[in-house]
Amino acid sequence: MTERDYTAFSNAAQGQKDSAGLWVDAATPVDGVVSSDPAQEVNTVAFSGDLDRHRAELRALWGGPICVVEHQHTTAELDEILTSLTQHTWPQLGDRRLVSGGTDPVDDVVNLEVVAATPAIQHFVDAKYGAGVVRVTGWLIAIPRP
Repeated sequence: MTERDYTAFSNAAQGQKDSAGLWVDAATPVDGVVSSDPAQEVNTVAFSGDLDRHRAELRALWGGPICVVEHQHTTAELDEILTSLTQHTWPQLGDRRLVSGGTDPVDDVVNLEVVAATPAIQHFVDAKYGAGVVRVTGWLIAIPRP
């Protein structure tokens, strides 16, 4: 297996319309051994459907360890949600409360970091995008009054 083989594998995995992420797991043993050889690290590839077809196509390109998993959302869908949250003004998020955001292909979520995380913000994103799609964390956490 060469770098060219891996590049073809990676491009094929991430170039699919239903691609939902690609990450390398260097901690999972392959045949009982954890190796520092990139060719022996587990490449996990997520798709939103048709796993058998994707597995067969990727296996033809890459002889290293592959794990194909199903996610509910594609990379494009998560990117669209992130763009919506970060490029629009949402009164529900408050002025200047948005700090940063990013997508997490392993957990199939959008991470949204705000200055003050409140249940109202989480309820807003759950109602807008579906429960569990956006994970809100904050620099400050609201503590209920006693």
